[in-house]
Amino acid sequence: MRLRQNGRSSAFSKNFRRRRKIFEKAYKNPRCRRRKGSFKPSNVWFHPPPRKSGYVQTKTHMPTEPIQDTLGHLFAQTSKATRTYAGQILSELRLYAGQQMILVELWQQDGITLTALAEQIDVQLPTLTRMLRRLEEIGLIERRADANDQRVSLVYLTAAGHAIRSELEDAWARFETTVFADFSLEERVILRRLLLQIQQNVRNADS
Repeated sequence: MRLRQNGRSSAFSKNFRRRRKIFEKAYKNPRCRRRKGSFKPSNVWFHPPPRKSGYVQTKTHMPTEPIQDTLGHLFAQTSKATRTYAGQILSELRLYAGQQMILVELWQQDGITLTALAEQIDVQLPTLTRMLRRLEEIGLIERRADANDQRVSLVYLTAAGHAIRSELEDAWARFETTVFADFSLEERVILRRLLLQIQQNVRNADS
């Protein structure tokens, strides 16, 4: 392959010119959707021109960010770090990270079915069963058969489960203070909205 003086191959230059013509054509197209601001190929969406018969579409590798530089990777690291710290705080009460969600739900509605509880805290039934077994072992909850249907089990707080509420709320307040230190009220409101949007995006992807 013959190289040009600037070091680029003739094939590369031809491909570059072809792509440039496509973007210029898209920019002039009134149907083209453009974001506010200057024109950039990265912020233009357009319908590609019809291909001639016999044309075979080939996959083009588009450059992407390294995984370690993506928001998703940072979010996963942050989630892991906060979960680890929450586990350290909760271990003082002989709890594991995630079990506090069960107690919070039972404080609001005691005597709930396993299916409803699993939906509330967004876990699978086998996972919930393991979490409940550990809470039963330390005497915070108990399972009873439904009086109207013996096949259905209901989850109830024990006296110890009610008594631990103030201790858990104090421990969680320390967690919040540490994790969100130096956050303004406005930043907390924005972060809450963004986290809720992430949750919704994931749920939409699963549906």
